[in-house]
Amino acid sequence: FGGIDVAECRATAVPESGVDCCKVFNEVNQFVFTFTGENCTKFESTSDKFSCIDSGTFSTTESSYYKVTDDHFLGDTCEDGVIFFEGTVSVNDEIVVNSLPNDAFIHFYTNSSTCDLIQSIKLHTSCSAPLVLDAYFGGVQLTRCEENAVPQPGQDCCGNDFQVREWVFEVTGNDCGNVTDVITIHEDFLCTGNSSFDFPVFVRVSDNDDGPCDTSAILFEGLVNNNSEIVVTKKGVPGYIYFFNDEPSNINCDSPVQAMRFHTSCSQPFPLGQSFGGIDVAECRATAVPESGVDCCKVFNEVNQFVFTFTGENCTKFESTSDKFSCIDSGTFSTTESSYYKVTDDHFLGDTCEDGVIFFEGTVSVNDEIVVNSLPNDAFIHFYTNSSTCDLIQSIKLHTSCSAPLVLDAYFGGVQLTRCEENAVPQPGQDCCGNDFQVREWVFEVTGNDCGNVTDV
Repeated sequence: FGGIDVAECRATAVPESGVDCCKVFNEVNQFVFTFTGENCTKFESTSDKFSCIDSGTFSTTESSYYKVTDDHFLGDTCEDGVIFFEGTVSVNDEIVVNSLPNDAFIHFYTNSSTCDLIQSIKLHTSCSAPLVLDAYFGGVQLTRCEENAVPQPGQDCCGNDFQVREWVFEVTGNDCGNVTDVITIHEDFLCTGNSSFDFPVFVRVSDNDDGPCDTSAILFEGLVNNNSEIVVTKKGVPGYIYFFNDEPSNINCDSPVQAMRFHTSCSQPFPLGQSFGGIDVAECRATAVPESGVDCCKVFNEVNQFVFTFTGENCTKFESTSDKFSCIDSGTFSTTESSYYKVTDDHFLGDTCEDGVIFFEGTVSVNDEIVVNSLPNDAFIHFYTNSSTCDLIQSIKLHTSCSAPLVLDAYFGGVQLTRCEENAVPQPGQDCCGNDFQVREWVFEVTGNDCGNVTDV
């Protein structure tokens, strides 16, 4: 487009210091304030929607207690309305807040047992006034802003449209009486057994309800110690965790020391920090990275982008047992020359270039990547000796709807699936604004061309 090319469009953006967070994101749902201990003379907003009132002086040696609330009350009692967050901070500690009303208040006290008020700050979060990164608001500085609210301890991982892709459980060894109310009132969450954990213990996590002896659907297994983490990337189905005091080589699978069932569909609240028998919910993450050998479809609701690494193998190197995938050799890959490929919706294997709709094409050598996205359920990769002839080498049929496993690092003839993503990142020639891709940052490359260098659009 004239003197620039569109080099990249990104779904994420990081506001720079001095930039209004509201000019980067559609809305700001999470704020990170760093406690500075400054008084209200250190206040850098000119909007009357923000304010700061000193009622005392911060200690230079002791920590301070804070409450984030919907009430501006500044009297000598603890009447603070709805309390969203509270805690104790020292200088340089962070206060992470999310999903606040338009007007919210941070009240600082000398401690949690008295209402000896030090400072009150009024914030406005709707983006009708600037929220400038690194600006000071009395005793706090806005050091980070995010579009998506990440649950904090005590908050529901399934709330505020937070899309959980990965659960992290911390092993505690507690018994089944150590269960919070949300668990006990819903049948999707069960815990049986005792707390006779003899660490290290063997743990098996499965998404199959056929009992602890079934090994057909294991999500995780291995030895764990007290305070170890168990990471589960399965979403939308019940999960089962079994603990054994046995050695891995001699498990009495009929007698776990503790067994529990949990449900990850978010049909019920699942609070961060919740205790549930021998585990606590330590973290819930919006992103997940499938491990080698794991079905990508068990991690994501749907898989919209695939990265295949070209290996140059023939069809004997094929690791899918589903008839929805196939591989046919029509020649042999060169060990010294590159190969030409087309990703298409047509299975045609003749000696012409009749390939239907071509989604992607290019030239690859061994270890080069082929990145594809937004494909139909059935798609085909055809390899040729070069782009000017139809000297076919190999054709691979792929199925992308997740009705058959898409296992990370599996081989499909001349390619290996080395990465899978839920969100499709536009590739050269694709519309940055297509396929529900949310652009947050544009990268333009300066070329110096004249305005005649403009594409049709």
